[in-house]
Amino acid sequence: MSKDNPLHTKEERRVHMDLQLQRYDIIKAEIKYKGMGSVQTNERPYVIISNPIGTKHATIITVMALTSKIKKLNMPVHSCIHADNDNGLTEYSMALGEQLFTISKEEVKEKLGTVTSKEEKKLIDKACFNGLFYGTEYRLEEVNA
Repeated sequence: MSKDNPLHTKEERRVHMDLQLQRYDIIKAEIKYKGMGSVQTNERPYVIISNPIGTKHATIITVMALTSKIKKLNMPVHSCIHADNDNGLTEYSMALGEQLFTISKEEVKEKLGTVTSKEEKKLIDKACFNGLFYGTEYRLEEVNA
């Protein structure tokens, strides 16, 4: 840890991240997993999708990859988010519901912002839900009822 960083211990870094992160935050993280095929890793933006209690107390978070390469909009696991000052994105981006990762909070480079639009939060929830349950008998409307 460099002298420029005021957070010197793992515990201090963990506490710092606990205070900063919540569901629908857009973060930049670097996942060092060497995926094959179309697995989205390396440094990129992700949206936090883990539950609020887990996000606050655990040393890990669940995230969904984002990409500015807009493809296959007809897939039920894809939803798009506009770039704005609140979420910190610089480009219109697609949430990839088939690319969910659990990462250590230590892999987070920075918080870019937070999705504040209710409609875009629903789109993120839909992509996440479909990434896990598309093709089953479960319906998002039933879960939310």
